[in-house]
Amino acid sequence: MTGLVHHSFTDTALSRHGQEMVGAIEAAIARYNPDIILTHSNHDQHQDHQAVHMATLRAARQHHSILCYESPSATRDFNPSVFVDIEDYMDAKVEAVKMHTDQFDKPYMTAERVRGVASFRGGQARRKTAEAYEPVRLLSTELEKL
Repeated sequence: MTGLVHHSFTDTALSRHGQEMVGAIEAAIARYNPDIILTHSNHDQHQDHQAVHMATLRAARQHHSILCYESPSATRDFNPSVFVDIEDYMDAKVEAVKMHTDQFDKPYMTAERVRGVASFRGGQARRKTAEAYEPVRLLSTELEKL
């Protein structure tokens, strides 16, 4: 699957678009039939991230596998128990972050910070680098796809 869909929801006020976001996410789930759905953590202090998290849970209420990822605005309560080795993808991840033109100049989005978080989470997973997730629910057969 490739591509990007852009919606005209109001930045920093996504909570005002709750039902619209649920509909958009439901449509994406129906179109792509994902094995695992990724969303922001409930432990994220950014208001838009919280709104997306809640809309995703509502839209994916019948889906068997939902993982919540860590973002720079995640709180200390972020408590992952699913880790994915990303050693082979670390350079691609750094390049992908650089492509976020409205974020790449932020101090929390530097290559060093992205690599540092991946190294820290890798240590927790007993790997060189990893991404960390909080499961809402995860069907065991989907673990093999991670």
